Amino acid sequence: MTSFSWHLQLRNALDKLREQVQRFSSVVDAAEDQVFGSFCRDIGVANVREYEARQLKLAEEESEARLRFETQIARLTHLYEMTLARWTTDLILLEDLSLRRSN
Repeated sequence: MTSFSWHLQLRNALDKLREQVQRFSSVVDAAEDQVFGSFCRDIGVANVREYEARQLKLAEEESEARLRFETQIARLTHLYEMTLARWTTDLILLEDLSLRRSN
């Protein structure tokens, strides 16, 4: 068997597997459409796959928004702590100056 014919056989086998996967996917899609058809009509989507894609997109957007919010909170907390530390240092310096003046 030549390398070319072996490659051709593998390619044919792969094509047949892809066709089988596509047929099985079509069967699963049809079953899902039948099971979830009423639900999908009620919420205004074409099928459950569209609903799942929409929900995934919403979850991803929510996750991104949460990350932005948490990053902003961390930045503001750091700024607050740095400002508080600076004020504390300034207050100590002012008290020290005040004590030096009174002595």
